[in-house]
Amino acid sequence: MKNKRKIEIKNPRLQRVRNSLRNLIIEATSARKMEMRTRMKELETSNDGTQRRLRDLTPDELKEYRTLQQKKARLGEYLRQSICLCLTCGKRDRDMVYNKSQFSWYCTECYGEQHRHAKKLTRTKQEDLTYVDKKSGSYYDTFL
Repeated sequence: MKNKRKIEIKNPRLQRVRNSLRNLIIEATSARKMEMRTRMKELETSNDGTQRRLRDLTPDELKEYRTLQQKKARLGEYLRQSICLCLTCGKRDRDMVYNKSQFSWYCTECYGEQHRHAKKLTRTKQEDLTYVDKKSGSYYDTFL
């Protein structure tokens, strides 16, 4: 399991603390993203309540809108790459394994599935694999 890090907590009390902290981080992230969405909606709405197109925004409004879009996307990416959520199933209350090659955390169940699938692929690799299978092979190699 080189380049992998498994974080496993056996104590139920510590699991509750871990889960509470993860939930707190996720809720704070969601609240911040909601604030950004609200501000973006304000920019998209004119004074009389009608919807404005982006090309109708002033240069300063458009700059603020694009900045909010980028920050919201980055915040979502940070959350997806954090230990708070499994990248595959989205569960937040499980022990996690870090895949350094993917810069991502997976719950032990999903990681195990990916690992088993990768082992199966390496056993059955043949020259006649499709292009898609060859491309995804490097992805699955990170789970070996």
